[in-house]
Amino acid sequence: MNKIIDYIKHNYLFVLLALLIIVLFVVFVVVRLKSRVDYSWSPIQGEVAYEIKHHEANEYKIITVEDQDIALQYYKNWIYLVVNKPEEAYAMLSKESLKEFDTYEKFKTWVDRYKTVNTKDNVLTGYSYKTGGHNEFIVQSSERMRYRFNEYSVWNYKVEILGQARPSTTTTTKVTTTAKK
Repeated sequence: MNKIIDYIKHNYLFVLLALLIIVLFVVFVVVRLKSRVDYSWSPIQGEVAYEIKHHEANEYKIITVEDQDIALQYYKNWIYLVVNKPEEAYAMLSKESLKEFDTYEKFKTWVDRYKTVNTKDNVLTGYSYKTGGHNEFIVQSSERMRYRFNEYSVWNYKVEILGQARPSTTTTTKVTTTAKK
């Protein structure tokens, strides 16, 4: 014991510095543990949950989807499948279209006749929408092709190929006037 007391007397500055470092470390740990904020909510403890404001994960945007948007997306998806994956397009045909295209070869022949350089760039020129047991979109493309999309739930639809639309039945009459001399 005398050796320890003699060592402390000769090296009291070193011992004081070591004790100061230990005390500061203990204070730091205690303060850190006490100031820790718990961001979870426990209904048993009744603590208030902290909200992290102005974080992009807490923001949302309201997007209104119109009937026209749905019809356009279904049409674009259908054209993509017809051009790039005709097997999947054939699987999406409705019962009515499957009567006409009872084999995949008949459908593939129609696809080969239908596809042009501009097929991927077609746009909708018109559509109609009605509800009943399911939603029904009838669309007409810029190539005057008409399709019926029978929607049973979101992105669960079948396609009926209605064919080309008839040309407009409006007639123009030429009016001539004669000048009297």
